[in-house]
Amino acid sequence: MRTHIFDVDHTLISGSTGGWFVRAALRSGLISFRQVAKFPFQWLLYKLAIISPDFMNTEFRSFQGILKEDLDELSRASFRDRGSGMVFTGALDLIDSIRASGGRLVIASSSPLFLVKPLADHLGIEEVVATQLEFVRGLSTGNVVGEAVFGEHKRTAVAALFAERGETLNDAVFYSDSFYDVPLLEACGEAVVVNPDARLRRIAALRGWRRLRFRETVRRRGLASDRS
Repeated sequence: MRTHIFDVDHTLISGSTGGWFVRAALRSGLISFRQVAKFPFQWLLYKLAIISPDFMNTEFRSFQGILKEDLDELSRASFRDRGSGMVFTGALDLIDSIRASGGRLVIASSSPLFLVKPLADHLGIEEVVATQLEFVRGLSTGNVVGEAVFGEHKRTAVAALFAERGETLNDAVFYSDSFYDVPLLEACGEAVVVNPDARLRRIAALRGWRRLRFRETVRRRGLASDRS
């Protein structure tokens, strides 16, 4: 049984899980504009590849003091209202094909688990590797547990999941759009770039990695978003 691992933002969905959640959190008053004022600057550094690999470990300080149940509830609502329509139809077709062939599905994302879980449930994917936020007495401390699942730490986290099953990444396929996922792409038996950013596109061309292009989303096709 071959395992297929998927990144989330710009790979399974058009756009960013964090983007739609932050907008919903601002509208609801769960967080303030002051708390997220640094996000545009960090996004620019991310795009320019001049950001520290450990920046994700402090990225979620704006969630400090928020109840876990409030984060979970708003994440589910924002996914239902906006995120479900942003899923790529090509990704849905690919997932259905993998299931039909008996393949195993895993999601690996640097986003917090509470943001990724609604998408995973929607797609029926049970195994998820994502950044874990720390909660004390039900309240977010703004810290992450261990390391954020980003860059080299994503490779380490996914390899640990496989090791628990006595497996390696040699027979896994990883799908991603991001240059920052090169460590995991290199570690897997097959690397597939999906809507790659410019840096990953150049690397993929040099390595001969397979390339997919997803453009149409569920909303654009006018499909019902409920896959149950």
